[in-house]
Amino acid sequence: MGVLSPKKGYNRGVVSRRRILTVKNIYQALFVACVYIIFRLATHRTSSTVDSPIGTFPAGDPDIDELTNIDESTEIDESTDVDGLTNQDGFMEAEVELGANLTRYTRIHSGLQPDLLWLTLTYDDKSRGRLPDEARRNISHIHELIAAQYKPERISLGLMTSSMDEYEFYKESVQDSDYAKVTIFRHPGFRAGPFVDRAQGHDNKVQKDRRAEMAKLRNYLMLKTLEEEEHIVWLDADVFHIDTGLVDRMIQHTQEQDKYGILTSLCQSGDEGNYDRNAWDGTRKGPRSWDLNGDELKAGELKKQGQSLVHELLPGTGDDDLVPLTAIGATILYLRGDLVTQGLNFPHQYTVGTRWMKDGWDGIESEGLCYRGRGLKGGGCAVMGGKWKVRHTA
Repeated sequence: MGVLSPKKGYNRGVVSRRRILTVKNIYQALFVACVYIIFRLATHRTSSTVDSPIGTFPAGDPDIDELTNIDESTEIDESTDVDGLTNQDGFMEAEVELGANLTRYTRIHSGLQPDLLWLTLTYDDKSRGRLPDEARRNISHIHELIAAQYKPERISLGLMTSSMDEYEFYKESVQDSDYAKVTIFRHPGFRAGPFVDRAQGHDNKVQKDRRAEMAKLRNYLMLKTLEEEEHIVWLDADVFHIDTGLVDRMIQHTQEQDKYGILTSLCQSGDEGNYDRNAWDGTRKGPRSWDLNGDELKAGELKKQGQSLVHELLPGTGDDDLVPLTAIGATILYLRGDLVTQGLNFPHQYTVGTRWMKDGWDGIESEGLCYRGRGLKGGGCAVMGGKWKVRHTA
């Protein structure tokens, strides 16, 4: 016997039976709807069709006009997904022509999520230099350097070259790799006119144009490849040695403090010396009076001449130290990924001392990064203290 509700006097047993009937009615309605949909799809397959340049489409039903009517005898290539990426052993591949002499190749492992973006920029096969025994280096040497520093499964690799031959070599070299993602660009460059040979790279007459072009290409490669990676490492193609554990220690430094998120290390030419003179601390010789405010002039800023290079800053430091820099080089360069999303990039012009109607006089390409990083959390520059180093081909 039902129990009367003290609130409204309804019989609860009756209410329960009514609820059961209501649920049953809902299921019956859903069943009828499913039968109707199946019927509509079945009858639609036999309806008239219209030819299209990209296939045969059913006519007349606006709800499903976008479905392709594929004949049962048609073979479907299940190795291609909706984005046109070819599936090869768990890796998705695609190659796209983006413009005249501009091509992008992509290889992605969908099950891996990289946390480090590793970038290298080259012009042709000569960009990698020679080993100390004069042997010509190839792309496999770069892959070996990378694998010795960080697990490929955690790396998104970005490569760029102007050479068609090198582009094909790069593609071939990653076919058996374990990188989470690979993006390779063949890019003709932005600069009109003859290419500035790397041997002229330290000639003051051509340095500005060369470094402006380098900045533009670096920005293109970095911005086209960066997604959710926390860390970015730039490595010159002609660096042939990286001390074991260097990249891990750079990352650890940025996790231990939040002031310095732009890092480098000593770069030796061959076995000794300091190759990268773009990394320094101090004040560059150059225009001063119009570049300083009154307080700086009173503080004696004009008396500061020149700057201290990395090999002059490191004596007395330990392997766990970070030494602040005013400007930084990019033979090896670590950037926190979120600095780029905040707006950090490589200046394509002299950025220090820039006016509305006139370019500045210093701070182009990597040397302008520290200047651009001001005001950004983690935007400070530093060099690894102690014995940390990379080695550059002579």
